[in-house]
Amino acid sequence: MTTIIGAEHPNDLVAAYSELLGTAKRAQARKAVRELVALADDGSALKLAAAFAPVAALASDTLVRLWPEAHDPDGFASALLAPAFRSEGRTELKLKRVTSLAGLRHLDMLRTLTVERCKEISDLTELESLTELRSLDLNGCAGVEDLTPLSGLNQLTWLSLHRCRPVSDVKPLLTLSRLRHLDLSITRVTSVDGFAESFPLLEELDLRGCRSFRSPAQLSGLTRLTHLDLGWTAIRNLSGFTNVPALTSLHLASCKQLRDLTGIDAATNLSELVVEECSGLQSLQGLGHHPRLTKLRLKGCTNLSDLRGVSALSHLEELRVSGSDRLASLAGIGPLPALRTIAIEDCPRLADFTGLAGLASPYRLHLSGIGLIRDLAPFTALPGLRALALDRCQGLAELTGLDGRSGMEKLSVSRTDSLSSPGDLGDAPDLCGLELRDLPALTDLGLLGGLSALATVGVEGCPALTDVGALARTPITGLSLNRTTALDSLHVLEECRDLRVLDVRDIPRLMTFPALPSLRELSLSRLHWKDLSPLAGVGALQHLRLDSFDDLTDISTLTGLPELSELLLGHLHSFTELGPLLNIPSLRRLNKSPQMNAEILQGRRDPVLVELADRGVAIDRR
Repeated sequence: MTTIIGAEHPNDLVAAYSELLGTAKRAQARKAVRELVALADDGSALKLAAAFAPVAALASDTLVRLWPEAHDPDGFASALLAPAFRSEGRTELKLKRVTSLAGLRHLDMLRTLTVERCKEISDLTELESLTELRSLDLNGCAGVEDLTPLSGLNQLTWLSLHRCRPVSDVKPLLTLSRLRHLDLSITRVTSVDGFAESFPLLEELDLRGCRSFRSPAQLSGLTRLTHLDLGWTAIRNLSGFTNVPALTSLHLASCKQLRDLTGIDAATNLSELVVEECSGLQSLQGLGHHPRLTKLRLKGCTNLSDLRGVSALSHLEELRVSGSDRLASLAGIGPLPALRTIAIEDCPRLADFTGLAGLASPYRLHLSGIGLIRDLAPFTALPGLRALALDRCQGLAELTGLDGRSGMEKLSVSRTDSLSSPGDLGDAPDLCGLELRDLPALTDLGLLGGLSALATVGVEGCPALTDVGALARTPITGLSLNRTTALDSLHVLEECRDLRVLDVRDIPRLMTFPALPSLRELSLSRLHWKDLSPLAGVGALQHLRLDSFDDLTDISTLTGLPELSELLLGHLHSFTELGPLLNIPSLRRLNKSPQMNAEILQGRRDPVLVELADRGVAIDRR
């Protein structure tokens, strides 16, 4: 490559490169363009750079990166950048953290422009000639205040002024009649007067963080508006908010002055309503009837004390309430015929659940962080209640109170330090599933004998549990015991004559195993056994999973299980003798342990596996 030597003065460099024009190779031409555009002279260097441009064939992305380095950015955009964009048919541009828009006016072919986090930019005059723009994003241009240069961009359909904090006057935008999306979030906008007349096509409007905006009535008449965000505004309610038939999504987050929902009933097509951290909200008055609203979440509304407003939501399927410190009762919540799930969290005063008595359709109730629940008596006469989950209910002392009136089918209690014994669970005729999880004080399972439909029990993370005698003579068919580290015997299970499925994990003291002639499926994990002799009494076993047995070396006991057809092996660090696998008479499927797979990867496939495959045993291909 020819190198320009001794050309220290701009005129000398221009002269030197002029001699190469017409003979320069691409690499030379590209070097010439890079050096010439940075020269400060009378414009000769830029003109020469433009002459080299066809040979240099620099991509538009490369030229965009050179643009801030150009001595004359306006001339650079006109002579090099705009021709490159036209040549490539390019119509989009993203600028990030630039300090000047000089020359942007020449890119009049742009349809999409993003100018992101350019805090030093305050003058948008360069945008005036970009009349083909359809999408303009000025996110984080914190110096922008005057929007007048945008008034002629009447092809715009998408405009974001997010975090353009000084913006308060949006009147220049009223000429943009094609807008479908407008983001004015985190600006100083206080008025949207004229929007309905000026933006007949507007579908999405974001006013989040316009902290002095308090006039939702000005939004009336936006007949195509589907999504509206009024979070972090100063609205007190939605009075006067009318003629918004297309609105489907409304966000009201951190509206600290919001007192009630008066006016929201105008949004008859609403399918999503977010009400979060509205600390002044006291009631749901004015909520109205919304046939498409199937989910409602009320979060962090600390002064909310009344849920009566939801009673008109005949199609509501899911209701979630959290962080309402003053909510003490669920009175007036019904009838809600479509409701399937109720979840209430961290409402410390809530103690009255009688309002749920009017819900006849089946539903699940999840209560978390409700400290005034002492037992299950409040839930026994709720005809629609099918599943109850109590989580972090630290006042819970026992699980008594259920009787023949209860239609509850599943009960779950978790992360509750106060529960040491469930007591007598009564005779709830339909209760078929019981789950106890992460209860550090639980020592026994209470009395389960009255639960005639009990089919499955799961106990996990109860390190003080030593007595599972309550399981004796129950009709359970499935049982899971996980991380019940104080247990040392399961022989009471010999009185569970219908037990078919058993999962035992992480019970380090368990060294023996009950005789369970009806057991069909067994999963064992994290037990300190050297052999499987404890399993001699599970002669009808068909499916066995073994995992995380650090000491296991001998599986010969399995040869005495005539119906065992599936054996799934996890981490068995000491197990190497595969011979007994050949003598399991009904084996049809085998999942190898990771240790076996490691041997295979090193080219050492055990002959036992080869013979099993020849016999037609299905072996996983991991």
